[in-house]
Amino acid sequence: MSKTIWRFKLMENETDNERVPLKWIDCNEYDELNQISLVIDGKETLDSHLEICAVGNEIKFKSEQEIYKIKKVISQNGLYETHIDVTSFKV
Repeated sequence: MSKTIWRFKLMENETDNERVPLKWIDCNEYDELNQISLVIDGKETLDSHLEICAVGNEIKFKSEQEIYKIKKVISQNGLYETHIDVTSFKV
């Protein structure tokens, strides 16, 4: 059985490609993605899960104060696990 691991890389700003991220947030189970919500016009929505993880979307984690904008989404398929790396930066 295959497993998907979502890894969110939180950066200070959009140009911090080479720097160490502020924080990594891993979601190893699908239900953990409900800790993230879509933000529209500075307000959190009830939308969560996979639909929000698109480049250009603004998201907020329940564990974080700041809003982050998704810059890049990369997936890597392995034999037993798929890793999805989401790079985002503070708005």
